[in-house]
Amino acid sequence: MRLNPFKLAAIIIVVLAIGGVQHKLRAQSGPQPPGPIGNAWGTNGAHVYAGGAQPTISSGCGTNPGTVAGSDTAGHFVTGTGTAQPCVITFGQVYAKRPTCIVTGEASTVSYNTTPTAINITSLVDSERIYWNCVAQPNGG
Repeated sequence: MRLNPFKLAAIIIVVLAIGGVQHKLRAQSGPQPPGPIGNAWGTNGAHVYAGGAQPTISSGCGTNPGTVAGSDTAGHFVTGTGTAQPCVITFGQVYAKRPTCIVTGEASTVSYNTTPTAINITSLVDSERIYWNCVAQPNGG
């Protein structure tokens, strides 16, 4: 049986293409070396982390609140005492649109709203750790 050289070439190309796709999928599904994914994202091989400018407490949050740890995307701090006053966490970098955020207290419910520049927290408990996760909206967020 004699194989047509054009068919043989087509079979070789298909086999090489499938092998390349499988190699690429294997490489993407396994651990990745550290490196940037975007301006503020990276990976340490097993976890994705958010970087960028660190947000700050610009007003309120009680007397002597803790320092903000984290980023605009995910962070936390401990409220001070006398937290009847509102609390404003100003993003390190302004969002183009109001981000979608989830803000939680370690032991209590937190009332809040967001703007492109800040998280405004309106109900706090003394000396409680507050966490947030914010994600930019599609198309310019």
